[in-house]
Amino acid sequence: MRGKPGVVDSRWFYYWLRSPYGVQCINSLARGAVRERMLCNRLAEGFIQLPPYSEQVRISVALKQLQPVKAAIKQQLDDLNKIPERLLAKAFDFNHERRSS
Repeated sequence: MRGKPGVVDSRWFYYWLRSPYGVQCINSLARGAVRERMLCNRLAEGFIQLPPYSEQVRISVALKQLQPVKAAIKQQLDDLNKIPERLLAKAFDFNHERRSS
């Protein structure tokens, strides 16, 4: 979906939709017997209060700048989570080398 220029910034709306406010909106409009589902025509029935377009754009630019920072932090956390595996692998290899000598 694309926001209407001058009315809704697409990136701002994407993040709003994924926020607790968006989840609440979706849940209030969702239908389905086994699992909830959202159709665009049902979403069109929803109502949200939009901040001024200039504020949406300001927030959108900030979110765009945060994406690479967030990705870098995630990569660092993933690397940190691998440290114990590396240490165990080194310990195992070290013990293996000692027995082979």
